[in-house]
This record gives sequence, C-alpha cells and structure tokens, in this order.
Amino acid sequence: MEKALLELNQIGQTDVELQKVNLTIMPTDFVAIVGLNSVNKHALIEFVTGSRQPKNGEVNWTGTRSVRVISQHNRTDLIKATAEQRFRLALARSLVNRPSLLILDDPFGSLNMAVKRELYQLVNKIGTQMKAAVLLLTHDVNEAARMAQRVIGIRNGSNQFEECGARGCDEQKNRSSH
Repeated sequence: MEKALLELNQIGQTDVELQKVNLTIMPTDFVAIVGLNSVNKHALIEFVTGSRQPKNGEVNWTGTRSVRVISQHNRTDLIKATAEQRFRLALARSLVNRPSLLILDDPFGSLNMAVKRELYQLVNKIGTQMKAAVLLLTHDVNEAARMAQRVIGIRNGSNQFEECGARGCDEQKNRSSH
C-alpha cells in the first residue's frame, strides 16, 4: 500500500480560525481546496511548507519535504510579459528541483478562459509525468472541479473541511439532497 506524502492531523490555529483540519495527500494526488478569500487557505500553505507551525495538531511528511509554491504574487519578475508567460516561467522554475508537492495558490485569476484551459491541461500533464502531487488553492469551484481529483471545501466560520469529490461542493450537496 502506498504511503501518504503528507498528512495534516487535527491542525488548528486560533489566530487564523482553522480548527481540526485533517488532510491526506498521496504522492500523485491532485487536490483542490476551495474557499472564499477570508477562510485562511494561506495559513495551510504556511503549515505545509513549514514556514509556520500550527498551535494544535501535526504536519507529517513521508520522506523529504520538497514543496514549491506558485501564486500570482510571485510571478511579477517580468513586467512586460503576459500573465500567461509569467505563469509558465514560474511553473518552469518550480519544477527544476522536481518537488514532491506543487502548491498553486490561485494562480489563474488574471488569465482569460482560453488560456486557463490550456494551462489546466499543462499542469495536469506535468503533475502526472513528474509523479508530483498538486495542491490547488482557489475560490473558483468550477476551476477546482475541472482540474482536481478531489475537491475539498472550507466552510466559513468553523473552517471545517468538507470533501466534495471531483464535481464540486455545491453539485454534490444538490445530489445528496434529492
């Protein structure tokens, strides 16, 4: 049986209002975490990368922690480049050291839909070929459903995770209520 790449067990942080978060990522998973801007998805990045320690719970890695983060904020080094070119450059730089986990922090926000679709395919292909896990943090349920194998929603307030499957949280709720 394959071991998990990363496990978050009962992660909590009162100053960011994350309570008892549990998440397992396997070595080749593509997981999307969906939530509004105010639900502290960024705190999860800090816990996963080790730049911040949770007050409660554990972050467990199998093997060496090898993480690269791509966000809109770290793609500004080429001022005259298009948003698509900046994303491709950030992706290429991130893959040089063959990370075991690639975190995409709302990287597609400034791109048009045609470019997004092309980049969705590129990220999926790269993740599969490199056998790297991908963690997408976004507020766009449709984007998450298009890209990820698993979609996990963070509900505002208690910020408890809710696993939704590849169809998105709202669609699954609608199916289960019928």
